Amino acid sequence: MLTGNQAVVTQTFLTHYHKKIGDTFNLQIQSLQAQSRPAYTLHVRLAGVVANTAGGMYPTGNTFILISFAEYQAASASVPVTYDSINITTQDQAHTNQAIQAIQRQVQQGHFPLVTVQTVNSIQRQSQVSTDRETQLQELAGLLALLIGGLGILNTMRVLLSRRTIEIAMLKTAGYSWRTLACFFGVETGIIGLIGGVIGTGIALGISYGIVTTILAIPFQPDLLTIGGGIILGAITALGFGLLPIVQSAAIRPIQVMREHQSRGPTITRKRTLILYCFILLFFCLLAGIILRNGLLACASVCGTVVFLLFLGLCFRPIIWGISLIHLSEQYSATYLIVLLICIAASALVCVFIPVIGGIVLGLLIIVLLIKWLPHNWKINTMMALRNIGRSPTRTTMLMLLLFVGIFVIGSIQMIGQDLQSQLAMSMNQSLSSNIVVKIPQNQTGTMQAQLRKVPNLRSSQATIIGATTPVEINGQPWQSLISRAENNDASATGIFSFRQALRNFDGVEGYDLADKQVPDSHTFQIMAGRNLNASDAQTHNALIPYAPAQNNALSLTIGSTVTVADTDGKTRSTLTIVGEYMTSGISIAHVAPILTSQNVVRALAPTTEQAIFYLKVDPAKLAQAEASIKNAIPAVAFVQTPASNADGYLQVVSTITLLFTVLASFVLLSGMVIMANAIVLDLLERRRELGILKAIGYTQKILQGEILLEYGIIGGLSALLAILLITLLTNFLGNIFLNVTSSNLGVNGATVPFTFSTNTVLLIGLFAGAVLLVLITSLFACWRTVRIRPLDVLRYE
Repeated sequence: MLTGNQAVVTQTFLTHYHKKIGDTFNLQIQSLQAQSRPAYTLHVRLAGVVANTAGGMYPTGNTFILISFAEYQAASASVPVTYDSINITTQDQAHTNQAIQAIQRQVQQGHFPLVTVQTVNSIQRQSQVSTDRETQLQELAGLLALLIGGLGILNTMRVLLSRRTIEIAMLKTAGYSWRTLACFFGVETGIIGLIGGVIGTGIALGISYGIVTTILAIPFQPDLLTIGGGIILGAITALGFGLLPIVQSAAIRPIQVMREHQSRGPTITRKRTLILYCFILLFFCLLAGIILRNGLLACASVCGTVVFLLFLGLCFRPIIWGISLIHLSEQYSATYLIVLLICIAASALVCVFIPVIGGIVLGLLIIVLLIKWLPHNWKINTMMALRNIGRSPTRTTMLMLLLFVGIFVIGSIQMIGQDLQSQLAMSMNQSLSSNIVVKIPQNQTGTMQAQLRKVPNLRSSQATIIGATTPVEINGQPWQSLISRAENNDASATGIFSFRQALRNFDGVEGYDLADKQVPDSHTFQIMAGRNLNASDAQTHNALIPYAPAQNNALSLTIGSTVTVADTDGKTRSTLTIVGEYMTSGISIAHVAPILTSQNVVRALAPTTEQAIFYLKVDPAKLAQAEASIKNAIPAVAFVQTPASNADGYLQVVSTITLLFTVLASFVLLSGMVIMANAIVLDLLERRRELGILKAIGYTQKILQGEILLEYGIIGGLSALLAILLITLLTNFLGNIFLNVTSSNLGVNGATVPFTFSTNTVLLIGLFAGAVLLVLITSLFACWRTVRIRPLDVLRYE
């Protein structure tokens, strides 16, 4: 099929460009590494289609076009053929090593200065390292979910066994020892964990099958060892985290149950409790080590998480204690009003810097100020709720920790993810000096100048000319000799890649109309050494080169050095004098060709092949429309890749990461809600007599239910408030770190990108309201049956 002007494409090409067999279209060929070289147009006819296969030569989702070598070479017969890669197949590893040595000798002799060699084994090792890193991150996220699930198991077992205290007391009275009861409950817990492991593994298999067969489009091959490990992991996790409530329940003394004193405290010593907690910690470290296959990383991750949670717990305890001591006076004293007004003024001041936090606190303080005029039942419920928050500080602290972690993770991800997308798009387009860069033949410059008046929402434009060049000499010496000399002096410090990058730094010249005071824009790059070009350089051969310390040291390049370059045919040469070294700042594309000089130099080097470059800044909303209008007016136009070109792909990656981690964090928050429901049930179980007495003296079911909802609503609101405070303080820091680390992928030159990040008030308010609402719903379901208890059932002697 690949004869004449015929082309074969992949299925993705047909889907994306809506083509069919027999269609004809123009194909522009342009080197991404050498933007200064002219683009060539081929008129081809679609003759065949090949399938995209995952893991094959044409991966799924990628677009490929295959044409004959003769047709490609005929399009630019005067330009030497270059190769992006050459695949070599050898008989065995010994022949592979011989081939590598032969190629390296040719490289050292200067025959193939830009060649780098990769073997299948080296690529596999690199791929394995990347895969292992991603797998380790996924395993760490799974361990976090497993830890939250383990805490849920611990609380659930405590609630279940607390409901069976009478049964345990009767069994011990009948002669059962605590060891027998512990084994009995251990077997029961293990079976429950085994069932959970089977269900969880089954769900994981179903999800994995859908991802592998649908998204990756490869055969699904389940690992029996992994499946068995998942089932066993469920049983072991349940036993490990259920050990503490099992031992505590098995140690119950029957006489305490008979006297109804089972709620006075633990039945085992604090020393034994501490030993059991240490055992659970060691157990989870061992479990993490087995999963991560790295004992040091496992211990550091688990212990670091525990230390962080303990630190948060220590910070929460004084807050809980302070809230439980709040006194709501029905008669305002002067001192009470002064303190309250000072707090209101402080919260109003906070609103100026942190509107969400200040606004929420200000609203709560206003409610406290108006407490005198609230209904009597509301006052009683509020005072009881505040006192009950400090009644069991350890349990309250654990609930706040779980809610805090879930809300903080989800809030941070949403803030740095979803809200980031719109801010990043706007910030990037505003900071770019040009978001459209076009390259056209020199004879089309007039047409382009006329078209600029029709480009919608054009804000600024600038035109330069470029020509393709190759280096010949540096300071009067052939550059090949400099490679051999530097390698002999210190091969480890330079390397082939350094010279390959250095040679790219001389692959093309870009000319400015210096006589008309058109100089390289100093806002788009920074002069690192020497000076910028000016009008006095118009009739000279002075030039700027990219700032690259390692390569410049290896090639002995300094201010005042000379670089001799030639055109693509090698017939015309020009010796340039370096007057400055520059480095591109931000993500703006400052140039297409690396060497910046006067227009006279470009015209002398490439009188017939020079091209015009237009840098345009248009309204980001009109970007596609502007490109379309230019394409329609000048069919031979070539658009140069800019950071804006990569924005959509980058934002899609951010969206995917946001969705993935939000789902994971949602499971963590869901586990926290289950743990909260268990804690509420256990708390109300211990308060059965109190609730019965309150109902006996006239408290209705509605009042008690309101008190419970208010109590846990305060806990949830306080956790959300602290999480939002930390999100507000850290999101700017973490968001900018995330941008500075990842958004360099947007730039064509990998430059560091400075961004200003701001929080989203609406999102934070919605996060606070959603967290409180979720806690209230959970509390309502957990206390639904308990508040309906009959006083006689509680107060009579059973």
